[in-house]
Amino acid sequence: MQQHLVAMGISSCLGQGLWEHHRKIAARDHRFRRQRTFLGSDFKPQLTVSPGDIGEQSALSRFMELGAEAIADLIAFPMLPLPGPRLHIAIALPVSCPQQGLRPSDLQELGDRLSEAILGHLAGDLAALRLYAKGAAGFAWALRDFAAAAVPEDALIILSGDSYRCRVRMNALLAQGRLFNRKHRYGQIPGEAAVAALFTPRAPEKAIARITGAAIEVETLREGETGATDFSAMSKACLSVLPADQLPSCWLTDWNNSRYGAAELSYAQLRLAGRFERDFETLHLPLVFGSTGAAGLGVALAASLSRPGCSLLTGSVELSAERAALASVSCGSGKPHPR
Repeated sequence: MQQHLVAMGISSCLGQGLWEHHRKIAARDHRFRRQRTFLGSDFKPQLTVSPGDIGEQSALSRFMELGAEAIADLIAFPMLPLPGPRLHIAIALPVSCPQQGLRPSDLQELGDRLSEAILGHLAGDLAALRLYAKGAAGFAWALRDFAAAAVPEDALIILSGDSYRCRVRMNALLAQGRLFNRKHRYGQIPGEAAVAALFTPRAPEKAIARITGAAIEVETLREGETGATDFSAMSKACLSVLPADQLPSCWLTDWNNSRYGAAELSYAQLRLAGRFERDFETLHLPLVFGSTGAAGLGVALAASLSRPGCSLLTGSVELSAERAALASVSCGSGKPHPR
């Protein structure tokens, strides 16, 4: 599978703009802040990665804002106009979870509104519109389905996003002991992001990266369950996407501080020994952006573009136990393109 990334837009705690994100990540310009209006289980203001306070806005309403910003950033990216005559649109959203205010009907409505926003900016016939309420794995599913159905003249836009800046979601995570604080040191730090990416099967004159593989596997034992596991799903997904002719120099993960995730990554690293460059770098993106859920692989792809060569990108979905992996090869030097 070869898909070429030709444009990308992003909105997160670091603002908008792909190359501006690269500059801020390199400068360690992190945006962790305490939420004075939301107390954790240790009765201290909750640590988050968010540009604003948690109010009464729903996660889906907030994602509509982030998605619109990511689409605008994509449209402003150099190398358009694209796509060709047939446009595929994929919207990657969180897994349905009514306890967190994420009902299937609301996710469907949000997907429809976001697709209308995309079509309002780009010309072309709509060949397919798909909603992937699959969390971080949705990005990989969209690429795989597009590869199976597309012709060379087609183009794919994936809009992936998530937000934990929502009191309903935060309360649900708090009740489960899944937020990081002094009492729960292995909890996650909530974040938010949206990424819009434009792909084509045919290599254009200018591309910023190419995806050489996308894989999804299912873990047999979920986090919090009891039983034995060899944590094989993540390893299988990684091994199936790594190119035979190029060793990755960077591994970008969505590890969010959990002990389960740390064990899983340790097993995968042992199984992948010899499949990386000698001095490869591992970057755990939630330690920069907070947990970004369904936006995780999109954020990883955006961050990987600051590095030349091959990168391995991985994401996990707690509710479905899916593990997703992508291999991306940057087509540039890692330096910003001129606006």
